[in-house]
Amino acid sequence: MNFDDKYVPNKPLDAAVTAMKKMSDPLKENEITDLFQKRPIWSKNALKCNIDVPPEKLKILLPVVAYYCVTGPWRSLWVRFGYDPRKDPESICYQVLDFRLRQSATAAELPVKAKRSTFNYALPLSIHRPGPQVVQVKDFAYTKNMQNGSQISDDIRKVTDKNKLQYIFQEGSLPPYRQMFYQFEDIHNERLQDIIQSNVQTEQCDEKEGWCQQETLNKLRDLMSEMVKLTVKATSND
Repeated sequence: MNFDDKYVPNKPLDAAVTAMKKMSDPLKENEITDLFQKRPIWSKNALKCNIDVPPEKLKILLPVVAYYCVTGPWRSLWVRFGYDPRKDPESICYQVLDFRLRQSATAAELPVKAKRSTFNYALPLSIHRPGPQVVQVKDFAYTKNMQNGSQISDDIRKVTDKNKLQYIFQEGSLPPYRQMFYQFEDIHNERLQDIIQSNVQTEQCDEKEGWCQQETLNKLRDLMSEMVKLTVKATSND
């Protein structure tokens, strides 16, 4: 779906339903349906960390319960059928932030690799493309207590699994790729959440900023870049 489409899809394509029936795993279908009832918008990386299902099965299950956004504030994300985030200001917490490590001497020292563009993602039942390159995540201890006021459940809030850094931003840990797509709800930092909450607008959903005021995304990127720089500097002194 594109941002300027008039209506959002309210049901899956027949081909998607047929593919799911061939898979014959109703338990996993119920599990992913429950996840979208609790949270209407997910990134694929976040789902991989919250449901125990092989990637090839997840690719079949997703288009049965959600539609894929190609453009707009929720681009590269999966949205529950019938839910239109453009009409709901509270959907700001699910918006995506395209965060890229800036070219600098510090960035050159980071032990992370480039990630493919989100727009190279192959939609289910479409042309197959090679998967992303697997990289090792270098994690650093970070024990500061944080309450960000978002709707993240306690089990997701506690980042103890390195794989969760595939979708969660946490100060004191390096992102696994030089380009990351973070949902606001998955940014686990009080100062960053304060920027989001203090820059909400409810007049009209903008294709670039969504339910944020202008320049909010750049403010978030600036602070996140500083946090990554400090993490690199702290570890280089160890």
